[in-house]
Amino acid sequence: GQENGAAVLAGWIPVSDVRHNLVIGSARSLVFTYRLPDSSSPAASTVAPSAQVQVLGRSPDNTWIAIAQPGARTAMLRWVKASDLRMPDVVAQTSTLTMLYQKPDSSSLVTSVLPPAQSVILIGRNGDGSMYAVSSRQGNKFIGWAHSNDLTGGMDRVALPVLQPH
Repeated sequence: GQENGAAVLAGWIPVSDVRHNLVIGSARSLVFTYRLPDSSSPAASTVAPSAQVQVLGRSPDNTWIAIAQPGARTAMLRWVKASDLRMPDVVAQTSTLTMLYQKPDSSSLVTSVLPPAQSVILIGRNGDGSMYAVSSRQGNKFIGWAHSNDLTGGMDRVALPVLQPH
């Protein structure tokens, strides 16, 4: 649960019941952390440049990332601006012949078709996680939206921002 924006212990569960996909981000520079996803809330601490932090989630508007700070004496939830963290690439492979669409909608224009076992980088998802925005591993450019069930791997998908098509 949460109390005044701070995470509090709710209970214990067996470790075997937890699927642990840790997402580790690193600070781009000296980064301030906040108790709430709001820069007018009190600054809680700082994260040194290049220091690694565990990513726990995102604010609904994707502008803030919730982190747990390694080495902190208490497991407090802290917030940092999304632009202050460097996130790892979420790499997936196409499982079948995969159509890429201009928008996260199967009725939109098909921009290209990828062969099976093609590696791509997932850069975001639509609201319900049924489609993912993908970029090429070569050149790292957005190439289209793929159906979730056409992709394998990319186990840190939950950490991806929800993107609104323009």
